[in-house]
Amino acid sequence: MEIVRIMLAECKIPLPKPIQLGPVLVTTRDFVTLRVVCADGTHGDAFGYPRGSALFHEVKAVAPYFARANVSERRAVLEKARGRQVNTLASVGRALSLFDIALADVFCKRMQQPWHRLYGALRTEIPVMAVAGYYLETRGIDEVTREVSQLFEQGYPRAKIMLAGNDPAFDARYASAVNAIAPGRIAADAHWSWSTQAQALATAQRLDDLGLAAC
Repeated sequence: MEIVRIMLAECKIPLPKPIQLGPVLVTTRDFVTLRVVCADGTHGDAFGYPRGSALFHEVKAVAPYFARANVSERRAVLEKARGRQVNTLASVGRALSLFDIALADVFCKRMQQPWHRLYGALRTEIPVMAVAGYYLETRGIDEVTREVSQLFEQGYPRAKIMLAGNDPAFDARYASAVNAIAPGRIAADAHWSWSTQAQALATAQRLDDLGLAAC
């Protein structure tokens, strides 16, 4: 079953309000989408987050390796593509992973089974963690605490809050207040705020005794 068409698109969806994550200002939610179409019309889809990388161009660069490839030999096709990119594998690895997902999607459709069943179906449920505390720079601790309380009322088993990252004392008060809602069910993310081990350690030491959950 040959691939006869490869379709690629880059999408940038503006956010209603920019999000400040440490030194990074996020104004759009970006996606790279891939579709491979086989001779019998079956198609496989995949999408990824570029996160500021050249993912679209990398997928485009490796696409010729998959033209006319036999989807039934998915692993062999991928290994051959990796072999041709030995010197640049670190940068194109994510691009190749999109083709891996798209080819697996074709296989699942041909077998008329979802991937989790073909892979082994280890679990029937996966816990979900909600994320709270965006726009912290314009909100107070009490407002985020109420947001987290509402998330638990909705049934989420865990929640992750976004730390300020630039004020260890504030982050300690903030994390302590939110953690008091459901001890051990709150995780924290400093989103690229620290540039040195000393900065990270200053906050981590203040948070050690709270018993925060792992992300």
